[in-house]
Amino acid sequence: GYDDERTVANGKITKDDTHGTHVAGIIGGNGAKSETYETDNRYFYHGVAPKVSFLSDVMTENNQRGDVTNHSHSMLEYNNKSFYGQRNYNVDNNIFYDWKLPSEKGDFVTKTFIFSAGNSGAVDGFHSLTKEPKNAIVVGALNGFALRHSSSLGPSWDGRIKPDLMAPGSNVISSVPYLLSDNKYYDTKSGTSMAAPFVTGLVA
Repeated sequence: GYDDERTVANGKITKDDTHGTHVAGIIGGNGAKSETYETDNRYFYHGVAPKVSFLSDVMTENNQRGDVTNHSHSMLEYNNKSFYGQRNYNVDNNIFYDWKLPSEKGDFVTKTFIFSAGNSGAVDGFHSLTKEPKNAIVVGALNGFALRHSSSLGPSWDGRIKPDLMAPGSNVISSVPYLLSDNKYYDTKSGTSMAAPFVTGLVA
């Protein structure tokens, strides 16, 4: 569960290499390495949908498999800018046509698409979303019951209200690879990357 296809130096995983595992744990980790409640033996740190099945692959947002997809990554358009461009259009087009376009390499299964909103709110303020699809669910981050300061803000550049939903995104505990220097199975992370998988787990 690494962020991308990077090579991990010396075979060691650091806190910067745990993003994917942490996101997956929020969606459906079974919590088996955490303690249990005395009353019913449920694990402390299980995910939202602990019985879900995962499909993990290095795929573009256009070539997807499964019933629900989570995208806790940036999807900026050319010149590293945020606006409604070709990548956002491709996502909307696939959703609109129910993933039945013959040109795509996915499984042609109807699916719900969920994106994190981005973490540029504190710097860029309004219009700081890193994804702006019309037909997907974009999720911002909460700190308690308030907006997390870094959560990217709408509206989209063409005036639509985004994010669509808000979810917990501050100091979220989830699974990480065990090969961390501090030998922990769980750790905390913050951001909209942690908020989106809460919604993904609920949809799943």
